[in-house]
Amino acid sequence: MNLKKLLGSLTAVACLLILSLPALGQTINGSISGQVKDQQGAAVAGATVAITNVDTGQKRETTTNDEGLYKVLSLPVGTYEVTVQKTGLTPVRFARQSAPAPIQP
Repeated sequence: MNLKKLLGSLTAVACLLILSLPALGQTINGSISGQVKDQQGAAVAGATVAITNVDTGQKRETTTNDEGLYKVLSLPVGTYEVTVQKTGLTPVRFARQSAPAPIQP
């Protein structure tokens, strides 16, 4: 094999390795998001939203923004319990919320 063909083959292999690196970091994750409102329909800012994996007990927390919105990303696919709390309001719990994996094209 001459040097030109060898360099061409090595370049092709290097390109394949570089292009395949992003695939190594892919995982299957989902997310849970929503909006917290009071009984009158007003957004609840500053509420604590706890999302707990029912199977593992792993818990993640976030706080709602000024519009009452929250979003928790990179959750392993599974079943979750969502609990919302804020001082002065009755805590609310939603059991068995699913974090589906996004559909890949």
